[in-house]
Amino acid sequence: MSRSPSSPTNSQSSSSRLKLPPLAPPQVNQLRELGKQLLRQALGECARSTMDESCDWEFVRSSKGHNIFEAKPGAPSDVMISSIVHGKLHDVMTCLYSEDSHTFRVHSALMMPKEFIDGEVLHAIDVADDDHPFRFTGLKWCATKWPGSAVNKSRDLCYFESTGMVQALDPATGQPATFGYTIMESIHMPWCTPLGKMSFVRAKVSIRRIFRELPIGITLVMTHCTIDPRGTLSSLPLWRSDVSSMPHLLAISRATDVAESIWLSQQLQPHIEKQKTSFLAQARCVLCRRSDSKLEKKRVIECTSEAGPSIRATKRHFCSTCLVRSPPVPPRFVPPVQLDEPPTDPALLTLTMSHRSSLHLSQYSDETPLEASKHSTVPILDQDSDDDDGDSIYSGLEFDATSQEPFAELEEVERTPQGSHDSSPQYHSLSVQLSVLTVRMDETLVLLQQQRVQIASICSSKAHSGQLRGNIGT
Repeated sequence: MSRSPSSPTNSQSSSSRLKLPPLAPPQVNQLRELGKQLLRQALGECARSTMDESCDWEFVRSSKGHNIFEAKPGAPSDVMISSIVHGKLHDVMTCLYSEDSHTFRVHSALMMPKEFIDGEVLHAIDVADDDHPFRFTGLKWCATKWPGSAVNKSRDLCYFESTGMVQALDPATGQPATFGYTIMESIHMPWCTPLGKMSFVRAKVSIRRIFRELPIGITLVMTHCTIDPRGTLSSLPLWRSDVSSMPHLLAISRATDVAESIWLSQQLQPHIEKQKTSFLAQARCVLCRRSDSKLEKKRVIECTSEAGPSIRATKRHFCSTCLVRSPPVPPRFVPPVQLDEPPTDPALLTLTMSHRSSLHLSQYSDETPLEASKHSTVPILDQDSDDDDGDSIYSGLEFDATSQEPFAELEEVERTPQGSHDSSPQYHSLSVQLSVLTVRMDETLVLLQQQRVQIASICSSKAHSGQLRGNIGT
């Protein structure tokens, strides 16, 4: 697989804005093992749902090529989505693969143009090469707007991601087939703290996707996910019935257009400046500068500065000749998946949301509110219209977080002898309780501020009414 011009050459590179020390070899090995376990789980879920979807799932509705299912009792996750992307597997994987922060922001801004705020690749452990197309194993952070009346705060995610292509048996045919996959698993990282001062709520997700290209040129997508929005929404079933929810879920439907935008963005030369033209000026192709009566406007990403995370999403004119792409070269080798499942590493349980990717068993989420709303209406993302010609600037958040002891809890598990594990669970339980208490105090403070504003408004209205009555009496 060819490397993009902006991709780093160091697979252990960290975020440029977050001063993060490198991961220790035991931590790297544990995260790689976590990716393998979640991939095996994703393939197993996909096979079971493909053969008999009525076993664990109840159909809810369809929306723009997505069939939405909610879980029956005993299902491995809360929501299952079967989707169709009118494009090839290569296009889908191109949209999802990002090994450095700049590429991650570019792809996210194209996939979620109205919801994306900022993002960073915290650690890139494994990246793609000729023998592992679209492979990524690492840690990421992403902040997005969750649109809808029920979600009044933006959310950020700190998560483990594993992406790539594997060969496995097709459950429908029993023959070997090539599958793409991407896994997002929220992970507890002490040095990546929630941005409460910026009015962000740290959400928790467990998303596993499997992609399968069909001979007719479309790609099937099978998604199993569990989402905990955290904050006050965790106790409200209303957020699930909103017309829009987590933007990551259904944004994959625009994969074909996004893959084209990524390719066009790479074709643009960095020194090309945006032409200031009036409505009377004749449009020209931004690449060949030819004037054509059949120019098309396509969304692209331009860097607004050489330093920093700022990027601009805009629409530029392209002629039909410059829009022709050469067909992608198929990978020369796709690694087979290892189906022999080793025993679960206990150390992984301190990192992930749970050993079976269920937020209901998570040490970092509230069980009771989620159980009450588990079978509520499943959220539907209201897809953005692509008719907006205005520019969108993604300047990135201004923050600076440093870490002295990354994965302190993981290191504690590694260094603790087998016979003395009593203190680790207590310390972990205390840290979790303090974290939950901090979040609830922040939410309480916000509610108090809102009530104070309402009371001040009521008092002001009463005083104004009294003054009017006094004026009328005189």
